[in-house]
Amino acid sequence: MSNLIGAAIRPEDLVEQVKQRGAFDRMRKQLLADFQEHEEGHLLLEQVDRVARELYNQSPHAPLSRAQFHRAVLDRLKQYVAAGSSGTRPSATFSTRATIRQKYERRRRTV
Repeated sequence: MSNLIGAAIRPEDLVEQVKQRGAFDRMRKQLLADFQEHEEGHLLLEQVDRVARELYNQSPHAPLSRAQFHRAVLDRLKQYVAAGSSGTRPSATFSTRATIRQKYERRRRTV
């Protein structure tokens, strides 16, 4: 990619340059670490575990395929979030999402 001032930069070239510098990988690792260390991350994992156990207990003798199981867990979690009964504090879920988004934006600006 050229460093000419005023030259048009294609988005694909910019993305490739960021990837080559390892910025995406660093950001991904940091976001995962933040999720794993944050209370709401633990609450979400507990919720996923509870939903998965409920689905399994509903039909242990006729298990779903892996893809069906993943879809059922995701659908159930979406229902809980939509109903506001996800087992976590809804405000905490939204604040976590906002916190992660803010951290992402700060890191993106430093890349």
